[in-house]
Amino acid sequence: MAYLRQQLLEGLRTIGVVNHHFNYRG
Repeated sequence: MAYLRQQLLEGLRTIGVVNHHFNYRG
C-alpha cells in the first residue's frame, strides 16, 4: 500500500513540474 502511495506522490510531483514548465513557457 505504501508503494502505491509513493508512486502516486511521484506522479503528482511530475505532473506539477510539467505543469509549471508549461505555465512558464506561455
